[in-house]
Amino acid sequence: MALDTYGAARRFSTNIAAVVRSRTMPPWKPVEGHGDHVDVRRLSDSDREDLVRWAEGGCPAGELARAPKATPRPEGWSLGTPDLVLTMPRAWKVPSSGPDDYRCFVLPTGLKADQEVVAVEYRAGNKRVVHHVLGFVDTAGEGRRRDAADPAAGYTSFGGPGFLPTGEMGGWAPGNAPRFLPDGVARPLPAGSDIVIQVHYHPNGTQETDITKVGLYFAKTPAKRHLRILPLLAKVDVPPGDPAWNTRQSYALPMQVDALFVVPHMHLLGRKIRVDARLPDGKSEPMVRIDDWDFNWQDTYAFREPVRLPRGSVLTLDATFDNSASNPRQPVAQPRRVTWGEATTDEMCVAFVGYVVENEDDPAVRALDLLFGGSSVRRLKAKASR
Repeated sequence: MALDTYGAARRFSTNIAAVVRSRTMPPWKPVEGHGDHVDVRRLSDSDREDLVRWAEGGCPAGELARAPKATPRPEGWSLGTPDLVLTMPRAWKVPSSGPDDYRCFVLPTGLKADQEVVAVEYRAGNKRVVHHVLGFVDTAGEGRRRDAADPAAGYTSFGGPGFLPTGEMGGWAPGNAPRFLPDGVARPLPAGSDIVIQVHYHPNGTQETDITKVGLYFAKTPAKRHLRILPLLAKVDVPPGDPAWNTRQSYALPMQVDALFVVPHMHLLGRKIRVDARLPDGKSEPMVRIDDWDFNWQDTYAFREPVRLPRGSVLTLDATFDNSASNPRQPVAQPRRVTWGEATTDEMCVAFVGYVVENEDDPAVRALDLLFGGSSVRRLKAKASR
């Protein structure tokens, strides 16, 4: 519901007081003091008390003539008109029941020149059945070959696009809001490349259709540094009935990086997740901590200032899952062993750390590019050297 007028707010005042008091709203999951993030949706204690007192005190209108004008809500793309919009070739039909579907669609960019992407906005066409969307850069036509071999639109691929991509183009999950990268940072997108999106569909009991779009925003000046993604992955093997199963994974950085954001991800059984860095001097650098994980409110937690992590810093992902029958988000009637998988009723434990480096020719940087799926930067440099 909209709360953009006094009358609308008054009608929902009892509900407003309840969700504000319980801290259910506004929907901001990170614990304060664990990472200095932008776009924080958190009420101060005094603001919370004011709202509750207003709701319980008869909702006085005050001087409505002095009220600020309502801020227009954005129509269409939330970041403004994209420089390039890519759309699925045709609608995909999602059956009413059956297993989750992981469908990849090839979106040719048609670019005649290399571009640098400073923002990506995904518009899931049907959020009732779209679980998530991931974007990959393809410069070798691998996606087209797979698409041509499948008579239906796109092709099925579990766990990614089915080939080693040149680079990545971010993604979308429920609650995730798009934003521009910091000044001077971009994702490279080579001329003639395709973007292959993997769309995870979860049947909901009704036959549905989807047409998902991608909006790309290009840099107006050359980027100084290029975004890279480091995925921290932890083991998932949750026994049935366990209300607090814990998993943990650490990774030592082979070079200095500036971390720009962190994106934690679990499914329905996830309860807590945190990412911390231990610097070589022993100092702890908390990056994000969520003690009440909710699959419907995921986000990219961007840092107000880049977090400098020297070579040898250790990143640690720590998470807890509740696989008991008392978990209100338990997706099955009888708890069972749950392992890693892409289905909504499976689980994941991963945190994507977006970072930049000073020297992109550093052998350690190249090694990480190869380890984590390739780099558009490397391909562009190889092209330029020919």
